Amino acid sequence: MSDPYRLTDASGSTADAGPTRATAATAATAATAATADEAARRDGQRAVLWALLVLSAVANSVTSAMAVPLAISLALGGLTLASISALVLSHPRGRR
Repeated sequence: MSDPYRLTDASGSTADAGPTRATAATAATAATAATADEAARRDGQRAVLWALLVLSAVANSVTSAMAVPLAISLALGGLTLASISALVLSHPRGRR
């Protein structure tokens, strides 16, 4: 079976494609590194969102039980909802 990726000239001998193969390998390595960097950044963002969710939910529970101004409790509830929304929206993007 012939190799569809082998570079040959008209006579059938293998053409010298050293720089082309090196460039392709470098591009593949760079693409892999970029993908790994994006995945690490996405994981970091999710960790921050989860921490924000837990902290805001606990703070909202505490302020709801105490005699604090309603605006503070509403702000913490809004922050909790915003972090939940961000986690839900980031879920499909992380699966691609």
